[in-house]
Formats: sequence, structure tokens, C-alpha cells
Amino acid sequence: MRALSYVRAGAATTLNAVLNAATLGRFVWLEGRVRRGVFRNWARRFAYRPTTFALPQTEEEIVALIKRSRTLRVFGSAHSFNDGVVTKGRLVSLDRFTGAVTDGGAGEESRRERNQLAVKGGTRVRDVVKLLRERGLAFPALPSHDAQSIAGILSTDVHGTGTDWGFVSDSVVALTVLDGKGQRHECTPTDDLFKAAIGGVGAVGILTEAVVQGVPRFDVEQRVSIEDLSCVERDFDRLLDKHDHLSLYLFPFSGKCQVNTWDRTCRGRSRLGNAREFLSISLDALLASWLGNLLAYAGLLPKLGSRVYIKKRGTNLVLESNAAFNRTIYHLHQELEFTVPFEQTFEACRRFTELYERM
Repeated sequence: MRALSYVRAGAATTLNAVLNAATLGRFVWLEGRVRRGVFRNWARRFAYRPTTFALPQTEEEIVALIKRSRTLRVFGSAHSFNDGVVTKGRLVSLDRFTGAVTDGGAGEESRRERNQLAVKGGTRVRDVVKLLRERGLAFPALPSHDAQSIAGILSTDVHGTGTDWGFVSDSVVALTVLDGKGQRHECTPTDDLFKAAIGGVGAVGILTEAVVQGVPRFDVEQRVSIEDLSCVERDFDRLLDKHDHLSLYLFPFSGKCQVNTWDRTCRGRSRLGNAREFLSISLDALLASWLGNLLAYAGLLPKLGSRVYIKKRGTNLVLESNAAFNRTIYHLHQELEFTVPFEQTFEACRRFTELYERM
């Protein structure tokens, strides 16, 4: 069983990288979807055949589905690690309900003047980024994956990058929600419905539109280094003060830590930066799935982990913000996320690392 899991993870990651490269970044295989009547989440761990499946293209079609369904569940890219989207009722995807909301009226013109963009709920984050870029705009901060739909990323309230930048939902100034009766509600961040919808995993209704507040496009210098965890802990406050965005990756059995920083810059973008970043991310994913998993399954991490991690390298590049924040290629994996008190950051890290090493 372990050998099968190992090969499956490596093959899935490899196929994902190859197909994404072959389509110049337009297709990501590791995304949840329904094919031949069977739903699978992105990690391919949950599969089932929904009673009925629908792909509405208009808000009117979504309203009709709500009114004639006893139970209904909507998914975006199914970028989840559990069976939460499994339902005995009707399963709905908004993959055909995408793009900018262009009514051509005064409202659209007013949004343009305020650097805002209204998008349909099924629009993937990577496509929202493109629509913003066409208008000379960008998200102020983004998470590391761009596969999620805008409705999905708001329904799960996915984080951004850094303590002062908030969640992706902090860039949204208005939502349109269809409730369980198919009635349309428009709300803003001060409304209770808005607060319930953000992070509500669809419990209050279907998010059909979101108005995103953009900022002028900007470039980011990203840097990656491998440091001693003890040094990072000692210098943590300085790192936070020095950099706009910061994240840390911990490596068991090594005492090492990968430090990732992103800082706004006016320096020119790196030559072939996007291609170099794609190659780096793809190589990182392939090494994690083939070499990293091999060491883990073979029980060699305690002996070889520190030697492997210290050779790990990232890219030091100047990229446009979305290219720096987002990573389209990712390897097949399972993930858990927790929130801990800030002052207990490293204590929690130590406890999780020790738990992993014991297991």
C-alpha cells in the first residue's frame, strides 16, 4: 500500500507539471471536478457519483436550481482535503459562471473610477488576477495557490501573506448572495450577511458576485533562504519589521527553516523571471513528491533529512506581485491548518515538529 501511495503521488504531481507546462499555464490537472458523472476533489482522495450535477451559466439558472432542489451544494475548484463537498442532493459547479460583470451602466463606470472590479462567483483567482491586470490593478496580497474560485476562497476565508495584509476577503467591498429561496441579496462588509458569508462555507447561500478592491500593479522582490530555526526565532521580530511579507517552512529532523520574504520594489523585473519561477516551483514539487516521500516512506528522514533540506534552494527574483505570491504547480499532498496565538508561534512549531518526528 505504501509503495502504491508513493507512486501515485509522484505520478500525479508529474502529470500536473507536464500538462501545465504543455498548456502554457492554462490547465491544472490537480483540481477538483466532475468527469463522467464522478466528482473527485483535487487531492483525488474523495470520489463519489452525485445524484444530479449542474453547470449553470447564468444567475437565473442558479436561482432555478435552488428553487427546484431539496438540497444543493456548490463547489469551486474543490481544493479541499476532506469530504465536505460530498452530498446526497444536487451538486453544482460554477465553472461556467465566470468572468467580469459588465453591465455597461453607471455602476460599472463608478467601480472603474474607484479601482474596483465585479466578478462572477465561479471565476478562478488566477483569472481575477488577469482581469485586474488588464485594468492596471492587482490584489494587495494573495495566498500561495491561485486555483480557487473567488466564491470558494471567500467561503473558506483563505489567508493572505503577512500579518498586516489581512485575508483575501479584506480586498472585497461587496457580495451578492442567493439564499435558500433563491432570493438575491447585496451586502457590504458592515452587514451581518457579509460577515456570515465570509468563511461560511456556503451555509448562508451561494456567492454569485464579488466586488474586488484593487490597487495599482506592483512588483515584488522574493527571496528564499535556509536558516537555522534557532536563529530565525531569535531574529523573528526583526524579520517581521524588515519585510513586507514573510512565511516560514519548517523541516523535521534538521533544525532548519526555509525563510520566504516578499518586498515591494521599483527594481526591474528579473530576466525570464516567470519561466525561472515555473521551473523552480515544478522542480520543488517533483522533488517533494519523489525524493521527499521516498525518504519519509523508507524511514530515512531522521538520518538524511538535514542533508537534503540544506541543499534546497528557491528563487531570488523580482516578479509581478501575483507571480511572486501565487504558485500554480503543487504536488499531491494532505494539509491541515491551525491558528495559534502569535506569541506562541515557535512553541507551537516545536510541538508540531516533535509530534511529526515521533510519528
